[in-house]
Amino acid sequence: MVIDIQERITKIFETGIYYHAALQKYKSQVEGIDYLEKMVMQSSIPAKTDLWNAINLYLIEHHPYKAQQIYFVLAGKAAHTDIPRYVRMMKLDRNLVLSLDILSEAFRNKLSAESLLENYFSVHHLTKGFTVFDEQALADILQKLRPLELIRKNNLLFCNRISCQIDKQSGYISVYYDDKKTSFRQALKWAVAVVGKQDGLTTLSEGKTALTLKSCAGILAAFAFESQRKTLGIGKQQFFKQLCDKYPYETEVGFADTRFITRAQEKIDEIKNVITQFYEINKEDKAREVFSFSEQPQIESLDNVDPHTRLKSALSIYVNYHAWFLADPELFRALYTIRTAIDTDLQGCKRNEAQRNSDLLSILNGMNIFDDPDVAAIKQKYAAVLEKLNELSPGFKSWGYFFCEDFVPSLPGTIVLFSQLKKSCGDDFSQLTHADISPEKIHIDLKKAIVINMLLPQQNMFTAAGYGAGNPAKIVPHNNKEDVVGNIQAALDLFDGHLLRHYLSHVTLDNKLKKLEELLWGMHYHYEKAWGAVKITDDKCLQQIDAWYDEPVSVSRFQQGKKSARELINSFMLPMKNAGGH
Repeated sequence: MVIDIQERITKIFETGIYYHAALQKYKSQVEGIDYLEKMVMQSSIPAKTDLWNAINLYLIEHHPYKAQQIYFVLAGKAAHTDIPRYVRMMKLDRNLVLSLDILSEAFRNKLSAESLLENYFSVHHLTKGFTVFDEQALADILQKLRPLELIRKNNLLFCNRISCQIDKQSGYISVYYDDKKTSFRQALKWAVAVVGKQDGLTTLSEGKTALTLKSCAGILAAFAFESQRKTLGIGKQQFFKQLCDKYPYETEVGFADTRFITRAQEKIDEIKNVITQFYEINKEDKAREVFSFSEQPQIESLDNVDPHTRLKSALSIYVNYHAWFLADPELFRALYTIRTAIDTDLQGCKRNEAQRNSDLLSILNGMNIFDDPDVAAIKQKYAAVLEKLNELSPGFKSWGYFFCEDFVPSLPGTIVLFSQLKKSCGDDFSQLTHADISPEKIHIDLKKAIVINMLLPQQNMFTAAGYGAGNPAKIVPHNNKEDVVGNIQAALDLFDGHLLRHYLSHVTLDNKLKKLEELLWGMHYHYEKAWGAVKITDDKCLQQIDAWYDEPVSVSRFQQGKKSARELINSFMLPMKNAGGH
């Protein structure tokens, strides 16, 4: 509880610092808001609050039609004044897309730099130098600073960067933004944060050292000095003396002389640079857009995915394949019987081995491309049996890829590959390169793993989406329209060229190769137990595995692998029963 209160207090003051840094950076725009507020208050318009609310809605709306409709309303309310024209010009020039409520002079006065500094030192006093945090003792201060907490909680510093519209029927997402101040990529990034209700300030400062409660002191004091310098004409030395006289205990550390103001100002400038990255357009992004939008999105190459991710994802897919296989023995024993019978019948046809294998694949996959009447007759012979098989797994008909070692590597073959790579790339695979897993070096084609994964029941569906370039940014879900945030993120990943890597990371069962190795051993045991010609025991299985390595494998790791493999097999059983199959 103590840590929670400390973190809560820290976030409040951090929010106040970013708020004041933004006000300083866009000082002229804040002054423009003050001028607008005076225009409204001094006008003869009766419903001033309604007009102010309409202006606010217009300034933060990015959908052009909606913005135009709102503008017509406010123009009607402020007829025969310069307010509509001024507001329209303000919208064109505005970077600081905060709500007018938190930019108004009254709100700024309530959260002035001086009041924040005073509250900060009060917290310092009540917590005995930030050592003892008592929520009850801090209740009054927390209440005073509640507006800052709400700014953070509701993402008010950044939520108006974009406007989002979702078609519930199709799942299509439209992200509207100001393309003069926001790049396509920035729009997608902020849409993820806004729609996902993420902490925008955390997103903003993710690349920087987070502010600690103690580091806020000098920054808040520097803001207070700047305010008093402008209003009272006070100098650094006078401000420093007054500060130390008023807060002698609180300024014992970090306030040796006026140089603290210079140090704090450097930190403020750093924060302003961070703010710039999000309130202003990223020119590099914009240059990329011109190139990217002029061409079709490029298909990502596996060569751009690091070799560790490629290997771990492929091993995970092979393990998942065998887990599903062992989770539904009735289905796959029936499939094996049918496959063997069809293959036997095809051997009676005048076809070479390549043609026969192609025919077997086509029959099992429910395809109708047979020019040989004998093959067509065999397909017809097994049509009813295959239909019953399809009923066991509705919507899935790619049975030809099972019991096909050319397509899915055997567990022994996969374990042998693992052993060989450990020899050449080090026990931790630290020396693994793309060349080590190329078809020229290994007997297993890892590229097929992605296709194999498409055959498996989707326990945790990976969200994929395409995008339409321009403003609005159009996001088109491929498979999971309910996951709005996931679809926007997928479109961003596609634009960045990271979607394939994220997909492969998503299907990876464990980032530790040793854990995947254990899973392979355990899955081999369970496979031999269910399908092996000879009754398997732990000792026999360990003897088989040891033969593929230079040294005996760890018995305890083997036992852990058996346990993990069984849990994985069991995880495939429930989805199969609930979904009726695939």
